[in-house]
Formats: sequence, structure tokens, C-alpha cells
Amino acid sequence: MALALEQTGLRVASEVAVPVCFRGELVGTFRADLVVEQRIALELKTADQISSAHVAQVTHHLRATSFEIGFVMNFGPEARFPPG
Repeated sequence: MALALEQTGLRVASEVAVPVCFRGELVGTFRADLVVEQRIALELKTADQISSAHVAQVTHHLRATSFEIGFVMNFGPEARFPPG
């Protein structure tokens, strides 16, 4: 995913340690799977489907950080390649 985004000219960083604040105080960090243009957090999943827990994870990250946008991207439970 990072490679595909970079090939479109976007700045992408992976496994970024992001500070988490509560009421103006640093309370910890989380690792964002990908950060795009220093504004968008992408959480990459390999699950049967996106669950409410996945959405809640990104929602909490958005509230506790300066990210403007967060996405959960699910690639399914296993690798699949197109026929041919």
C-alpha cells in the first residue's frame, strides 16, 4: 500500500510512533500503520470484515492526535491474486 501511494507522489511513512494526548497532556503513543502527507492515518487490516472495534480504534486515534482523516483498509483474511 505504501509503495502504491508513493508512486502517485504522496509522502508516506510506515509504523509511525504518534503521540497521544489527553487534556493537553502526553499519555502515550500508538503506532500508525501508515501516515500519508502527515495528515491521514491508515490502519491496515487482514480480517474477514471491518468490525466496530476497528472503526473505534481509528476514531480514538483521531480524537487523541492531530490527524485530520483516518481510514481502516481491509485486505481480507488471506492473500488473493488475480487469475492469470
